[in-house]
Parts: sequence; C-alpha cells; structure tokens
Amino acid sequence: MKDTFILIILIVLCSTALGQENTAEYWFQKGNGFYNNASYELAVRCYDKGLEIDPSNGTILLDEGRALLNLSRYDEALKVFERATNLDPYDEASWNNKGVALVGQGKQDEAIKCFDKAINITPLNKNAWRNKGLALYSLGKYEEAIRCLDNALQLDPSDESTRKIVEQATTTAQKQMPQALQQPLLGKPQNAPDWFLKAMTSVPSMSQPMTELQPYTKPKQSCRDLSVPSNGAISAYGVTPFEVYINGGYMLDNGNACLKCDYPNQSTGMSHCTICPEPCD
Repeated sequence: MKDTFILIILIVLCSTALGQENTAEYWFQKGNGFYNNASYELAVRCYDKGLEIDPSNGTILLDEGRALLNLSRYDEALKVFERATNLDPYDEASWNNKGVALVGQGKQDEAIKCFDKAINITPLNKNAWRNKGLALYSLGKYEEAIRCLDNALQLDPSDESTRKIVEQATTTAQKQMPQALQQPLLGKPQNAPDWFLKAMTSVPSMSQPMTELQPYTKPKQSCRDLSVPSNGAISAYGVTPFEVYINGGYMLDNGNACLKCDYPNQSTGMSHCTICPEPCD
C-alpha cells in the first residue's frame, strides 16, 4: 500500500513538472536564473523556449534582447527589440535597449532616435539620457552630449562614471571652441538658438548640479506663465525649458522681455516657465 502511495505521488510530481515546462513563465524564470549567473547563452535558449509558447510576451523579449547584448550579438538583439517595440510602441526599456544594439553596430545616429523615443515616453529616464549623451560623445558632439549627461546626473547625482564623462567632454569642447566662447558668459544670447547652444558649454563647472549654476530668481513684474514638458521645445522660440534653465534666461523682443524656466519637476516631467516684460538679469 505504501509503495502504491509513493508511486502515485511520483506520477503527480512528474506530471506537474511536465505541465510547467509547457508554460512560457517556466522558461522565463529558468532563463532569468541563468541570466543572473551571467550564463547568457543558456538564458537565450530558455527565453527562446518561452517565446515559442508565447511569441508576443514583451517581458521575455526584453530579457532575451538584454542577454544577447551581453553576448555582443547586436544583430540578433536588434531584431528582438524591434519585435518588442512593434508589439508595444510605448515600451521605453525596449526603445532604450534597441538604441544600445544600434550603437553596438556603429549606428549612433539611428541609436539617438531610439533614445529620444524612450525619453519622449518617460522624460525622467536617466538611462536613456545617459545613453544618448554617450552616443553624442562618440560622435564628437560634445556640447549636446554634456547637456544629456548633465540631465542624467540630475536624475542620479551618485553616478560618478557619468560625472567623469561630463568633465572629459567639457574639457574637450572648450579646447575646440573659439576663444571668445571660452570666456565666462557675461550677457544673454541675442541670436538664439545657434549662438545660445554653442555658448552653453562656456558655463563653468558643467559637472556640478545645475541649481548651483544659474539659480532662478522670481520676476518682480507681472509675468505670463507657461507649463511645458521638460523635454519639449517651446515652439515659438526653438529652445527647450532645460536649455533656458541652464543658461539662466533667454532674451526676447531685442532684450525687452525675458523667458525663464525652473528646473524640470522630476515627478511630473513638466517645467514652469515665465515670460516677463523686462530684460534678463
């Protein structure tokens, strides 16, 4: 009787195990176990098994793509992330990782578009800001890289590796700029946005928190308020609130008005801006 009972238990356990192996979740968890042990090849095989059962599982696609990135199999990773973003166009993580795969292929310009997609979905995505900055840095676009990396630093001030890259980019950019633009910024740009964007790197200590560079002073006169997405351009003037903030103001109407913006609100992704009928300080 006892032997019969044990046999029944074994049959039930084996049936349960076989049943689990027929679920995507089983292979996903098994793949994660290999991934966490840096056994990326085995992880990919498990994720493939899970996707055979559930081809539209975005979570498995994301993790398989990440495993492929760790194996430097960028072509395959790109295809996986393309599947993921086609399934869910608002999957910021897959857009960000698709950009990483494109960087691995040496296609930085295309990668930047993917990082922008991730940022547009979630403006406070520090990884996308950092990756965009690194891609711009590799293209020699140091001024743009500094702005993106500084934004990443504001979201994660403890990221020392990003801070060091900002310092390197600032030094390189200053060496390449005309001597006049390397002097301290004495006034506000009259011909934005071109001169404005170039001059931004002349602000000292770009690796320091932005609140230490250009503190915002509340206007004394009557001003018009604007609420703008922190990563969105103020269409009438061709600049973003972040750019206005870091420069301390943007002159309008030949210097007779001033546009100012607060530092982006991290919880809402919005910036409060004002247009005042007075020159910028």
